[in-house]
Amino acid sequence: MQAAATPAKRALLALFFIAIGIAIDLREVAAHGGALLLYLPILLLIKFATVLLLGDDVRCTPDMGMSLWGESPLWEDPMPSG
Repeated sequence: MQAAATPAKRALLALFFIAIGIAIDLREVAAHGGALLLYLPILLLIKFATVLLLGDDVRCTPDMGMSLWGESPLWEDPMPSG
């Protein structure tokens, strides 16, 4: 079932990101470029730190957190005993 849904999932994700890209007003981006250059790295740093801190608590490996297509499912034990 998952194999049949994967192409549709990818197509819908592509459509979503294309729609978001089309909706961006480049004049607004240019008008607020300085603020974007300041706040975007700060936001990404906060996100990265949050993922590192919470990922350690739920025993996720970095590839599990970065996986978009589910190659590293969360139900697998990231640290097998033995």
